[in-house]
Amino acid sequence: MKRFAALIVVLMFIFPAAVLNVGADGTEVIAGASYDGVLTGHWDALLADDVELGGGDQIQSYMVNNNFEVEAKAENLIIRGWAACDSEILSFGYRINRDEPVFSDSFAIETEQGVFDYAAGVGADSAGRYYITIDVSGLKGSNDISAVVKLAEGVYTISLVTGFDLEFTFIQEGTGSTETPEPAQPGEKKEPILLRFNSYEMVENFFAYSSMNNHVSAIDYDEDKTCAVFITTGGSDPNVKLPFGQIPLDESLGLFDYISTEDYKAMLMIGRFDPEKVYNDPSETNLMGTFYFTTDENTEFGEARNLKYNYENSSDLQYVTIDFSRSRFWKGTLDDCRFDFFASTDLDCEYELYFIGIFADANEANAFAEAYKAGGDSILPTPEPTPEPTATPEPTATPEVTEAPEATDAPNATDAPAETEKPAEKSGCGGVIAALPAFTVAIAAALILRRRNKK
Repeated sequence: MKRFAALIVVLMFIFPAAVLNVGADGTEVIAGASYDGVLTGHWDALLADDVELGGGDQIQSYMVNNNFEVEAKAENLIIRGWAACDSEILSFGYRINRDEPVFSDSFAIETEQGVFDYAAGVGADSAGRYYITIDVSGLKGSNDISAVVKLAEGVYTISLVTGFDLEFTFIQEGTGSTETPEPAQPGEKKEPILLRFNSYEMVENFFAYSSMNNHVSAIDYDEDKTCAVFITTGGSDPNVKLPFGQIPLDESLGLFDYISTEDYKAMLMIGRFDPEKVYNDPSETNLMGTFYFTTDENTEFGEARNLKYNYENSSDLQYVTIDFSRSRFWKGTLDDCRFDFFASTDLDCEYELYFIGIFADANEANAFAEAYKAGGDSILPTPEPTPEPTATPEPTATPEVTEAPEATDAPNATDAPAETEKPAEKSGCGGVIAALPAFTVAIAAALILRRRNKK
């Protein structure tokens, strides 16, 4: 019953409220909300004083690898790209921090036919190229910058075909911070959260709320290898949901409580796969995956909350440490995450997940990885033994029955009290869920279908 109740609670929080600000002209500025229609585009380049940033990399890859932070000494930044919308784009502009957006007709430049053709193909009637020049000469320290469009409906951050909004942090090199940070108060270091998928029950419990998994047809438990196995069809972005936000709602699982991003800033994942069974030519393929996270303060998956990592071209155990400490979105309480264990696959394949650990920092995660390489499961804490049941007491002898005394005249009977309603017994999930429609139970069910034994 707890799992079902937890699911209902989760559904209540699926749609977070947007923050509305009003500009000087009365136009609503909608921060953190998605346009209810078609709004898409592409970010071609970012220039600092006419020097293109990224060292030749595509700007999105550059931003992802740098946690969407840019540090440079510049008088002006230039954001270049194109956008398309099913509502008329009235103007292009930018926004610094939460100040009023700045718009200019000069930010819209000549647009080639290919942009209009793409827009028509996705149902967008309006499109154009932008060349947004931002005066950053007076900025100091760290500032949030976004490219925006003005529509009749309001002002929205430009959404990109790659799935994230065009926003980043600009740090004016050499200016230091605009705020004096409060000195960190030493606190109690939290014990790491160690999740070893070495039993059917552990796999079943952890993935009980894992749904909407792309290209993953089943999650099995392999009894011989003692690990979870993701059965995967070929394609882009195979992934599973790691329900870090939903598990604490279900106390019956007993896995972990809510995870504070202040206490934990790194994750270690230990997995394995055979590159020859994943890619047609592993030697010519960038073996990588990505990890999307959300928190109660940053509630949507997006490229700004996505960290990439690389694998070795090996069928041995892979140790991947993900460091969240540099991400400006790592705030609040950890919510559900999306583990894209491969960026793409050429073949139907399997991915074996042995361990997930959540640590105070990357140094602690890496130290644990080295210890595990040397000692394996022997370094894991030993679970407390189950206490032995107490002995059943010997039955006492039944006393001999003496003769009953002669009955005396019974007193006049008073009216019997009305029978009180028997209190409902506290039942477990079985009886309650049995009364629910089958499809309701299926929503909360995991993809754990089989035990695998290869002996």
